[in-house]
Amino acid sequence: MALGPLALSGQKYRSLGLSVIPCGKEDGKTPLVRWSTFSDKLPHDRVIEKWISQFPDANVGIVTGAVSGLTVVDIDKPEKRDQVIAECGHTPLVAKTPRGGYHLYYQHNGEGTRNGVVDGVDLRGRGGFVVAPPSINPKNGGEYTFEIGEASPDILARLPRLNPGFPPPQTSPGNPSQSIPKGQRDDWLFRECMRAAPYCDDLDALLDVARTLNMECDPPLGEWEVVKKAHSAWSYEESGDNNIGHGGQFAKLDVPILELLSGCNGRRKGNACLLLVWLAACHWRLRTEFILAEAMATKIGIGRDAFRGGRDLLVNLRLITCVHPGGKRGPIPDPPIYEFGPAYYEAKGVGKPTTIQ
Repeated sequence: MALGPLALSGQKYRSLGLSVIPCGKEDGKTPLVRWSTFSDKLPHDRVIEKWISQFPDANVGIVTGAVSGLTVVDIDKPEKRDQVIAECGHTPLVAKTPRGGYHLYYQHNGEGTRNGVVDGVDLRGRGGFVVAPPSINPKNGGEYTFEIGEASPDILARLPRLNPGFPPPQTSPGNPSQSIPKGQRDDWLFRECMRAAPYCDDLDALLDVARTLNMECDPPLGEWEVVKKAHSAWSYEESGDNNIGHGGQFAKLDVPILELLSGCNGRRKGNACLLLVWLAACHWRLRTEFILAEAMATKIGIGRDAFRGGRDLLVNLRLITCVHPGGKRGPIPDPPIYEFGPAYYEAKGVGKPTTIQ
């Protein structure tokens, strides 16, 4: 069996003092491990051998930043190559990507990772990585190749720093008050990916958007978390359940779901429909599990008795399922946890949402 790019070059890059990771999946660029572990230390040779055994066809990625001593300028638009080199400075190590873009390698000087530093140009420094030769794009079979130089002790020792003034100052969200703080980053990035998904041609495009959006977080989320958010949002887009990206509301209940409610008492049926629409409108649908406590009745605009009747009917019809009944495990009450039930997914003709583990 032919060796994959990681098997061919992983140990070589590691011997040069570069932190490598296995990459793959549909785009060939998705990390296959929790790579943030190797943003501050090199993987042991035994770890690389384990990856090669586990992912024999994996591409090879290089973690940028201080751990590898590299900053990489990623040019998506080939026509900008000469212009960008003039701004960044010449470098003896340039790789060409399968889509015709370029990776310009420089000595790391504290730069962070930023997308869109100028149109069609991204920066990979602290908190980033690049896919390296001889990796392959699984969609078109194109290869990552070194156009100028090669990864060697001599060339790596001669890498220059970026010219002063590049990248240009970040104008937004350069003000820290405009950044997304800890505690809000996960939810914010997922919602923004959902909003962006309808305008992306494929998952690759959404991943690029997600990485750009992540730069608005303070500090940015790790690459693995960004990939999870993009994949999750794209799965909802493909299944037709992206209610955030297509108006932010649940406009109607599907006919099969209405049929499940058709034989019920009118008032209980109405409360159940209202509750179900409210849950979807608040996009709890996207979270797999959700809190459903009686105190929420006022948010919906109904009494607690009506809330209980609608909730119990949805449970009886298997449209929602109680995961945890709640109770008191200390001074703070433990709220009841529910999820959408098997009848809900059967009626919609979709499988239960999954996330990348």
